[in-house]
Amino acid sequence: MSNLIQENHDVNSISFDGTSAEPRSLPKMLESPEAFAANWDAFELGTSFEVARNRWNAANTPEARQAVLDDLRDAAVRRADLTVVDGKVAVIVAGEAAHHGLGYRVDAAMGTDELFEICEPLNRTYFKVPLSYSVNGGSIPVPGRYGVAFQDSNGSTGILPDTAVSADFSIMQIRQSAAFLDGVVGGSGAQWDTAGLIRDGREVFLSALMPETIEPVKGDEVKQYLLISDAFDTSRSWRFCSPTVRTVCANTARLALKGAREGITFHHSKTLHKRIDMALAAVAESRAAFQTFGELASVLAKSAARSDYFSLVADEIAGDAAFSQMMATSEQISTGPSSMMTPSIDLARAESMFARASQNRSTLIERFKAINESPTNLAPGSLWGAYNAVTQYANHEMSYQGSEVKRRETRLASLMGGRADRMNEIAMQIAQSLVA
Repeated sequence: MSNLIQENHDVNSISFDGTSAEPRSLPKMLESPEAFAANWDAFELGTSFEVARNRWNAANTPEARQAVLDDLRDAAVRRADLTVVDGKVAVIVAGEAAHHGLGYRVDAAMGTDELFEICEPLNRTYFKVPLSYSVNGGSIPVPGRYGVAFQDSNGSTGILPDTAVSADFSIMQIRQSAAFLDGVVGGSGAQWDTAGLIRDGREVFLSALMPETIEPVKGDEVKQYLLISDAFDTSRSWRFCSPTVRTVCANTARLALKGAREGITFHHSKTLHKRIDMALAAVAESRAAFQTFGELASVLAKSAARSDYFSLVADEIAGDAAFSQMMATSEQISTGPSSMMTPSIDLARAESMFARASQNRSTLIERFKAINESPTNLAPGSLWGAYNAVTQYANHEMSYQGSEVKRRETRLASLMGGRADRMNEIAMQIAQSLVA
């Protein structure tokens, strides 16, 4: 039985330390680097901890410090991108406050009925409506194209802006996705940990917490989740995956599921509902993979990290297609700029590329080392600690280009199966090879 213990729908009253919506939370972070620096999400807050703290320290009036807080809060709200339905933030979380303390917070993981009863905004229904355009005061239908509309639990309706789908586009309702996970985890003891709507209601995420946990070192607990994400437009397919999460700093390492590195993905075709049955077999595989991951993590925690671990990781990253020409390998460093020359790249251009790629490599390795040597590392000197230094960077510090919306969407794709996910995978492969 879960009980609602906190409800906050005021986006101007948000928490940064995961404990409350108390206004002093953010100043505490800026004034206590030894306690909060490792939990700072540079992407989410739009700046690094060092830059924010320097700006905070330079602010010599209450007004100036308030401006710093306001800027960081505004950035966090924009990047959280949570949907507000009828004045309610459409997100719910069990246990420690997340999403800056916004939405609904309950004291324990929930059953499905509790999930939808407490977080009322999730009781939204989506459906297709014919598209048309106006000409000379008349309405002309657009053949074969539909918009996506919704109806909330209070009966109000609306339409997702800038949405156009085909007649074959199949919608999986939120309750249908929940029913899928109910079928998957039935009898396992798993319950809902968090769920919510993002991107103005265009996307939903549902996360179930599995009962098994691993603890490679004391205090560093790793949990397994089953996660569904789905979009009600053409931007994203229905996706099911099984991540593991370290409670210390929320680093993630996605467990491989049959069919794709990022999990099981289905397009919104007419066969969507039937094909989802195929994902059931992946659950047993993910649970077995979690046990194997736990055994490996324990070995890594007892194994000393080689001094060249981060250099080996950087070499693999530099040679990976996902990071093409972004960094230099150790072999290129020893050879010099000529290593980057090709028939279409002359020496002058190669020298410029070499300087940039060498600097990128050096900067990345130094950042890995800094994270690894921070007080929050519960397994200093071990391969487990070194591995998690890489995942901390990949999941929380990697930067992206483009508009704010584009960066947010790119980051999500990166975590789910792009550069961040690949960096995590490389870090684990190198660590595993060193204890094989």
